[in-house]
Amino acid sequence: GDALDRRRLQGDVRELQSRLWQEGWLEAEIRLARVEREGDAATLTLTARVGPHYSVIVRGAAPLDRDDVKQALHIGAERVTAPGVLDGMRQRLRETYEKLGFHDAQAYVERVRGRREGEAFLLARVVPGARLRVLGTFFPGARHLSSAILREQVQSYLDEDLSSTGITEPVDAETARLLVASTTPRLRETPPPFRVHPHEVFFEPTYERATAHLQELYRAEGYLSAVVEIGRAHV
Repeated sequence: GDALDRRRLQGDVRELQSRLWQEGWLEAEIRLARVEREGDAATLTLTARVGPHYSVIVRGAAPLDRDDVKQALHIGAERVTAPGVLDGMRQRLRETYEKLGFHDAQAYVERVRGRREGEAFLLARVVPGARLRVLGTFFPGARHLSSAILREQVQSYLDEDLSSTGITEPVDAETARLLVASTTPRLRETPPPFRVHPHEVFFEPTYERATAHLQELYRAEGYLSAVVEIGRAHV
C-alpha cells in the first residue's frame, strides 16, 4: 500500500544520508520532498544539501590512538550540524578517558572550515590530565553487611560498566607479530597496549550507581535511615 511504500522510501533516504556521513560528508541532509504518481510509475523529488567534505584531525589521543577516538565520537552516526551533536561527541569522548582512569580529562570537538572550497575538518582534541588510580575501597561505619560483601557489590558495577569499554583487554599486535614471525625472543618495536583494570578506575557515575544500590540493600534489610555516600582520600 501507499503508506508502506512511503515508509520504505523514507528508510532508503535515511540509508543514503547515513552513507554520505560515513564517507565524510558530515553535513549532508537529504529529504524526500515529493512523490508524484502517474499510473504504475512514480516520480521522486529529493532535496539535498551535501556540504563540505570532512577530514578528522585528532590531537592528544595518547594513551589511546586515533581509531579509538573516532570510535568514541560515533562519526557518521549523525549530521554534525544538528543540535547537540557536537556536545554529545565531547561528552562521549570525555567519558571514554574517564573510564580509563583520567578523572579530570577534557575533550574538545569543533568544526573548522578548510582553506579550499568544499573542505572542512572535524577537530578532536583531548587533554587527559593525570591518571587517578584507586588503591582500595573501604567501608568505615559499615555494620550488618561485611566489607567483603559490599566490595563485591561495587566490583560487579565496575565490571559491568568498565569492562565493556573495548579497551580493557586490547589485542597486543606486537606480541601477535612476534609469535607469527619467529619463536626467537626479540625486543619490542612498539609500546605495549594500554590496559585498564576496572577496580583501579574511579568513574563517578558508576560509583554513584553502586552506592545507591548499597543503600537499597541496607534499607531492604530494615535499616530505613541508612545512608551510603562516596568519600575520597587522595594519596
